[in-house]
Amino acid sequence: GPPRRATAARSRSAPPPGPPAAAIATAAALLEKHLADAPPAFRSEVRFLRARVEWKAGRLEEARKEFLEIAETGAHPGTSERARYIAAWIAEEEDELAGATEAFGRLRSARDDAIRQEALFRFGYGLYREGRHGEAIAAFSAGEGGGFGTVERARHRYWKARALRVSGRNAEAEPIFSDLAGDAFAGIYGLFAVSAKGEET
Repeated sequence: GPPRRATAARSRSAPPPGPPAAAIATAAALLEKHLADAPPAFRSEVRFLRARVEWKAGRLEEARKEFLEIAETGAHPGTSERARYIAAWIAEEEDELAGATEAFGRLRSARDDAIRQEALFRFGYGLYREGRHGEAIAAFSAGEGGGFGTVERARHRYWKARALRVSGRNAEAEPIFSDLAGDAFAGIYGLFAVSAKGEET
């Protein structure tokens, strides 16, 4: 099948070097001093910016922990979603599959369309990678109805068919591959389906 989107994920979780640690520590101390009486929503935004600094500096463990704390501590919904989304991508890149899958799963009803779209797929894909194929099939089936266009629907259908095949349910998988292979609106997943049909034994 197609390669993982490792390059895209790496660009999210392995950014170029950031400012020196001493400068970050000084800035963080100044922020803490002035944030004590700030409104909660403002504090969460500042924490988000601070977590991004950690992320940009390559301190992924610290950044992920901070993003998850922001997501869990009553931040503005938009800030919470963005924080959990970045934490999920960091976990994905670090091959912490269970953590990434759980985080993406919690974003399947996100308010932001782009976050919700990717979370719907990444949740199912994470289950697939964990070998939880029955759950992955259900997740991809749900993602088909996400309302994000023909190529996105094809992405869910393609991986659903792969999960079905791995589960020994070829009678259900092969018609999906055949349908995608002949679908002019399936995008790259039509080509992937042609390749997958060639793998049939």
